[in-house]
Amino acid sequence: MDPLFEKLNIVSTMVDAERELASLGEAAIGRLETLFNGSSRNQWGVPYRNLGLPLQCALEVAVRLGPAAKPLESYIAAELPSSETAARALGVLSSLAPSSVDALARALEADFTVASEAARALVRQGAHRSALVNKIEQRSAAAHKHLETARRQYAGTGV
Repeated sequence: MDPLFEKLNIVSTMVDAERELASLGEAAIGRLETLFNGSSRNQWGVPYRNLGLPLQCALEVAVRLGPAAKPLESYIAAELPSSETAARALGVLSSLAPSSVDALARALEADFTVASEAARALVRQGAHRSALVNKIEQRSAAAHKHLETARRQYAGTGV
Protein backbone atom coordinates (compact mmCIF):
# COMPACT_ATOMS: atom_id res chain seq x y z
CA MET A 1 0.00 0.00 0.00
CA ASP A 2 1.29 3.45 -0.93
CA PRO A 3 -0.05 6.33 1.20
CA LEU A 4 0.52 8.83 -1.60
CA PHE A 5 -1.39 6.71 -4.10
CA GLU A 6 -4.17 6.39 -1.51
CA LYS A 7 -4.40 10.19 -1.58
CA LEU A 8 -4.63 10.08 -5.37
CA ASN A 9 -7.76 7.96 -4.98
CA ILE A 10 -9.60 10.59 -2.91
CA VAL A 11 -10.98 13.64 -4.71
CA SER A 12 -10.33 15.95 -1.75
CA THR A 13 -6.63 15.00 -1.52
CA MET A 14 -5.69 14.11 -5.10
CA VAL A 15 -4.47 17.56 -6.16
CA ASP A 16 -2.13 17.84 -3.19
CA ALA A 17 -0.85 14.32 -3.90
CA GLU A 18 -0.27 15.23 -7.55
CA ARG A 19 1.71 18.30 -6.47
CA GLU A 20 3.74 16.23 -4.04
CA LEU A 21 4.61 13.67 -6.71
CA ALA A 22 5.43 16.35 -9.28
CA SER A 23 7.68 18.13 -6.77
CA LEU A 24 9.81 14.97 -6.60
CA GLY A 25 10.80 15.47 -10.24
CA GLU A 26 12.78 12.57 -11.68
CA ALA A 27 12.64 10.84 -8.29
CA ALA A 28 8.91 10.26 -8.90
CA ILE A 29 9.50 8.17 -12.03
CA GLY A 30 10.10 4.83 -10.30
CA ARG A 31 7.13 5.30 -8.04
CA LEU A 32 4.87 6.26 -10.94
CA GLU A 33 6.09 3.27 -12.90
CA THR A 34 4.75 0.97 -10.17
CA LEU A 35 1.36 2.61 -10.54
CA PHE A 36 1.38 2.37 -14.34
CA ASN A 37 2.57 -1.25 -14.43
CA GLY A 38 0.08 -2.36 -11.79
CA SER A 39 2.59 -3.61 -9.25
CA SER A 40 1.57 -1.00 -6.66
CA ARG A 41 -1.61 -2.19 -4.97
CA ASN A 42 -3.96 -1.03 -2.24
CA GLN A 43 -4.64 -2.90 1.00
CA TRP A 44 -7.08 -5.22 -0.79
CA GLY A 45 -4.56 -6.16 -3.48
CA VAL A 46 -6.18 -4.07 -6.21
CA PRO A 47 -3.70 -2.29 -8.50
CA TYR A 48 -4.04 1.47 -8.10
CA ARG A 49 -4.16 1.80 -11.88
CA ASN A 50 -7.42 -0.19 -11.90
CA LEU A 51 -9.11 2.29 -9.56
CA GLY A 52 -9.33 4.97 -12.26
CA LEU A 53 -8.59 8.17 -10.39
CA PRO A 54 -4.98 7.29 -9.41
CA LEU A 55 -4.18 6.47 -13.05
CA GLN A 56 -5.70 9.75 -14.24
CA CYS A 57 -3.72 11.60 -11.59
CA ALA A 58 -0.50 9.82 -12.57
CA LEU A 59 -1.01 10.98 -16.15
CA GLU A 60 -1.50 14.56 -14.89
CA VAL A 61 1.75 14.26 -12.94
CA ALA A 62 3.49 13.05 -16.10
CA VAL A 63 2.30 16.23 -17.86
CA ARG A 64 3.77 18.32 -15.05
CA LEU A 65 7.05 16.40 -15.15
CA GLY A 66 7.40 17.15 -18.86
CA PRO A 67 10.54 15.70 -20.48
CA ALA A 68 11.51 14.03 -17.18
CA ALA A 69 8.58 11.62 -17.75
CA LYS A 70 10.28 10.13 -20.83
CA PRO A 71 10.95 6.77 -19.06
CA LEU A 72 7.16 6.40 -18.67
CA GLU A 73 6.44 6.92 -22.37
CA SER A 74 5.30 3.38 -23.17
CA TYR A 75 2.93 3.34 -20.20
CA ILE A 76 1.50 6.72 -21.17
CA ALA A 77 1.04 5.72 -24.81
CA ALA A 78 -0.76 2.55 -23.71
CA GLU A 79 -3.57 4.73 -22.33
CA LEU A 80 -4.44 5.95 -25.83
CA PRO A 81 -6.92 6.31 -27.44
CA SER A 82 -9.04 6.64 -24.31
CA SER A 83 -7.14 9.40 -22.49
CA GLU A 84 -6.74 13.00 -23.55
CA THR A 85 -4.31 13.44 -20.66
CA ALA A 86 -2.10 10.69 -22.08
CA ALA A 87 -2.01 12.55 -25.40
CA ARG A 88 -1.11 15.77 -23.60
CA ALA A 89 1.63 13.98 -21.62
CA LEU A 90 3.19 12.59 -24.78
CA GLY A 91 3.17 16.08 -26.26
CA VAL A 92 5.48 17.44 -23.55
CA LEU A 93 8.13 14.73 -23.75
CA SER A 94 11.47 15.59 -25.33
CA SER A 95 10.93 13.10 -28.17
CA LEU A 96 8.66 10.21 -29.10
CA ALA A 97 9.27 6.60 -30.03
CA PRO A 98 7.67 5.58 -33.35
CA SER A 99 5.15 3.44 -31.44
CA SER A 100 3.97 6.52 -29.53
CA VAL A 101 3.61 8.50 -32.76
CA ASP A 102 1.49 5.66 -34.13
CA ALA A 103 -0.63 5.58 -30.96
CA LEU A 104 -1.22 9.33 -31.25
CA ALA A 105 -2.05 8.95 -34.94
CA ARG A 106 -4.67 6.31 -34.15
CA ALA A 107 -6.04 8.59 -31.41
CA LEU A 108 -6.87 11.14 -34.12
CA GLU A 109 -9.94 8.99 -34.75
CA ALA A 110 -10.99 8.90 -31.09
CA ASP A 111 -13.50 11.21 -29.47
CA PHE A 112 -13.19 14.96 -30.00
CA THR A 113 -11.09 15.86 -26.95
CA VAL A 114 -8.66 12.95 -27.33
CA ALA A 115 -8.28 13.61 -31.06
CA SER A 116 -7.69 17.30 -30.43
CA GLU A 117 -4.99 16.62 -27.82
CA ALA A 118 -3.42 13.96 -30.04
CA ALA A 119 -3.19 16.44 -32.92
CA ARG A 120 -1.55 19.06 -30.68
CA ALA A 121 0.92 16.46 -29.37
CA LEU A 122 1.81 15.32 -32.89
CA VAL A 123 2.41 18.90 -34.05
CA ARG A 124 4.39 19.83 -30.93
CA GLN A 125 6.57 16.78 -31.48
CA GLY A 126 7.02 17.48 -35.19
CA ALA A 127 5.46 14.11 -35.95
CA HIS A 128 2.34 15.34 -37.73
CA ARG A 129 3.67 14.31 -41.15
CA SER A 130 4.37 10.65 -40.37
CA ALA A 131 3.08 8.04 -42.80
CA LEU A 132 0.31 6.83 -40.50
CA VAL A 133 -0.76 10.38 -39.64
CA ASN A 134 -0.93 11.22 -43.35
CA LYS A 135 -2.98 8.09 -44.05
CA ILE A 136 -5.46 8.87 -41.27
CA GLU A 137 -5.63 12.54 -42.22
CA GLN A 138 -6.52 11.60 -45.82
CA ARG A 139 -9.39 9.33 -44.79
CA SER A 140 -10.78 11.37 -41.90
CA ALA A 141 -12.09 14.91 -42.27
CA ALA A 142 -12.23 15.23 -38.48
CA ALA A 143 -8.57 14.19 -38.10
CA HIS A 144 -7.60 16.67 -40.83
CA LYS A 145 -9.48 19.45 -39.04
CA HIS A 146 -7.81 18.66 -35.69
CA LEU A 147 -4.37 18.63 -37.30
CA GLU A 148 -4.96 21.87 -39.21
CA THR A 149 -6.15 23.58 -36.04
CA ALA A 150 -3.05 22.38 -34.17
CA ARG A 151 -0.76 23.44 -37.03
CA ARG A 152 -2.27 26.94 -36.96
CA GLN A 153 -1.99 27.05 -33.18
CA TYR A 154 1.72 26.27 -33.27
CA ALA A 155 2.60 28.15 -36.46
CA GLY A 156 5.50 30.50 -35.90
CA THR A 157 6.24 29.17 -32.40
CA GLY A 158 9.28 27.15 -33.38
CA VAL A 159 7.52 23.95 -32.39
